[in-house]
Amino acid sequence: MADCIYNSDYLRTFPEIRELLQDISNYEELYEKVFNGDYSAEQKNAVANAVSEAYERIDTNVREWDYLSNEQVNIYGVRELLHRFAGEANESGFFFTLNQDLFVERHLSRDVHIEIPLVSSLTRHKNQLVPSDL
Repeated sequence: MADCIYNSDYLRTFPEIRELLQDISNYEELYEKVFNGDYSAEQKNAVANAVSEAYERIDTNVREWDYLSNEQVNIYGVRELLHRFAGEANESGFFFTLNQDLFVERHLSRDVHIEIPLVSSLTRHKNQLVPSDL
């Protein structure tokens, strides 16, 4: 996320914002500092747009990912890991992630039988996120 935001065209005219991002460890801190700090509306808007753009970019990559043509993810290893949390018989399993994407929900929910709040098991789960989702 931080790399996508740093390289966003929205921030090209705001080197002080890009410099700030270099000095902190995560984009959430950047967002908090800019929106609660003494920054112009134009700077705040640029950061908001850069963050939204980063979410959209990552979501597109996740949505369009295909295990048959992409070997960067060991999908079988991920499935095995998730099965460890799935629970057995009538026992509920739990899986929690801090990821900002929907990789597991979009590509593995049927394989591992994970119940996912707000994400249907229908093909809707591969739809593009709408701005309110971001």
